[in-house]
Amino acid sequence: MIRVNLYPERLQKDWRSPIYAFFRPEVEINYVDGRRVHDFSCAAKQCKGKGKNPRTVRRYLDTGDKKSTSGLRRHAIICWGKEIVKDAAEAKDIATARDSLNGAVQRDGSITAVFERTGKAIHTANTRRLRLGDLNV
Repeated sequence: MIRVNLYPERLQKDWRSPIYAFFRPEVEINYVDGRRVHDFSCAAKQCKGKGKNPRTVRRYLDTGDKKSTSGLRRHAIICWGKEIVKDAAEAKDIATARDSLNGAVQRDGSITAVFERTGKAIHTANTRRLRLGDLNV
């Protein structure tokens, strides 16, 4: 892989989608196996991406969908959650979306946050092993 550390300000003028707010404004132009790519770095404090380089989303420029933002959107949903990405999509431009992300909280990936009960009910868990009579079959 050949690395060219350039910041394509000229190219960024054409990027109008608010999804770019979830990534750092500095984009690297690299070459992987002779193919030109843009490497976008996630702006989340604790990136939840997968793969060899989880913080980077790579967009190949020699394909028909070189302006597609679906890969960027997929990564943003993993790190930030659907609601925040949807709210940012309603912003009028990237700067407005980036300003609204300053106060946003990343999606909490803990299992207790996913299943947290609302109201004043006390959360209890039963660690006793189930018997055949306990099951409603």
